[in-house]
Amino acid sequence: MAEIYPEDIGVTMSNEFPGRVLTDFIANVELCLIVSKAVKETMVKVNQGPIEYLPLWIYNHKSRLESKDYFYVNPLGTYDVLSLEKSHIKFFEDTDKVVRVYSYVLSREKLNQPNLPDIFRIKEWPKAYVISQRMLEALQAMNPAPVNLVVEKIEIHEDVE
Repeated sequence: MAEIYPEDIGVTMSNEFPGRVLTDFIANVELCLIVSKAVKETMVKVNQGPIEYLPLWIYNHKSRLESKDYFYVNPLGTYDVLSLEKSHIKFFEDTDKVVRVYSYVLSREKLNQPNLPDIFRIKEWPKAYVISQRMLEALQAMNPAPVNLVVEKIEIHEDVE
């Protein structure tokens, strides 16, 4: 997206949430990963994979510029890491096309693929982001600690019969 990405693109705070405090991770209805400059810098140091960090301006409720120090994190590509048998996935009837992934179980065997980045999207559900333990530890080690970091542990299936 970097080639076509506008230089001064921004988002406006929702009137549903009247506060003006900017956190390190910005919640949004589009499920985009929007992070502060400090988080972006940590990600750059740790991540070993294809990713774009696209600048994003934040406007307040009155459409005034609040900050230019945010980034849309765009991990490039998707990775086949799910255990399709163990995950809870809804498929279109009689097809392998995914409607929704309700719970994720990763395959240990698939996680061992070479060059798996420290942050990536899942092939079957690209709206979800997965981070490595290494990335999580780097984010948790930030000083000050990042605000609004929410992670969910994902089960890993050992693929042993």
